Amino acid sequence: RFPFGATQRPPPNPMLAACGGGLSKLLSPRHRKSSTESAPAPMPDPPVASVHGKPPDGLECLVTYEDIDDTNYVEYQTEPSGKWHPALLCEDVIRRFLDTQYEEYNEHLVKSDCAATTRRLLNDGPPIWIHDKSGKAMPVPEGDTHISKLWFSSDGQERSAKVKGALEGKEREELEVQNRAIFGAGLPDADESEAAAPAAAPVSEPEDAGGDRQAETSPSEAAAGSDVGRA
Repeated sequence: RFPFGATQRPPPNPMLAACGGGLSKLLSPRHRKSSTESAPAPMPDPPVASVHGKPPDGLECLVTYEDIDDTNYVEYQTEPSGKWHPALLCEDVIRRFLDTQYEEYNEHLVKSDCAATTRRLLNDGPPIWIHDKSGKAMPVPEGDTHISKLWFSSDGQERSAKVKGALEGKEREELEVQNRAIFGAGLPDADESEAAAPAAAPVSEPEDAGGDRQAETSPSEAAAGSDVGRA
């Protein structure tokens, strides 16, 4: 018997104790950590294949005429197709183009004494991207507009094809307006330049000793005369 007012606690239920112990084990930080560690690791991304290649056999720089190999080989990318092409120029020449083409444009515009050349320079505008004037060493395929990137085999790096000092956007537009005002003022139109060209002097026909004009002889008449002479 128990004292007055005392209550007897029921004996613990072995099934509930087992369930409670299992639940505590599942919620323990140790168990959560082990579950995380057992999760499979994500698969790494597949390697990206290189879009660049080796210089073709027998490739030669069209400026210096030196052989092109892995040490001076260059590829260029044209837009908007994004395709890469082998350049027929060595790295040294292309670096020189990057450094000088913008300044050369300004110099040619200032020193030009030919209306056609000045008109062409003004229509082209100051260069932004490297370009091949001959169209043979770094041709831009039909449908593309310009060269956007260069890849040097010597260091395996891609770089922008913008020439040194190039202006873009509003700055370039302002320079074009300024150039047209300075170098295009008084520049004759193409039709006027052709009209102002001196006409070719007429060719006088030969005359004989007596001052009479020699009779014109057609090829058929000449052939007939030769037959008569032979007869």
